[in-house]
Amino acid sequence: MDILSGVSREQFHIYIWVAVAVFVVAGGIFQPRRLHRTAVGAVVGFAALNAGAAIYVLNHYADPRWSSQ
Repeated sequence: MDILSGVSREQFHIYIWVAVAVFVVAGGIFQPRRLHRTAVGAVVGFAALNAGAAIYVLNHYADPRWSSQ
């Protein structure tokens, strides 16, 4: 069963940015005096989520959702 079978390219983009925003807000709330760690965590989280999305797309390259046409 493919959990992300109904997700479009635009939704991937939105979900990644929303997840990073949640990480930043949560890190800012729980560690308000360590802003640099929150920023680094957000950048690392963003990179990890983008890499995960790229791996998913590459594993499902025959799916018509990923064509550029």
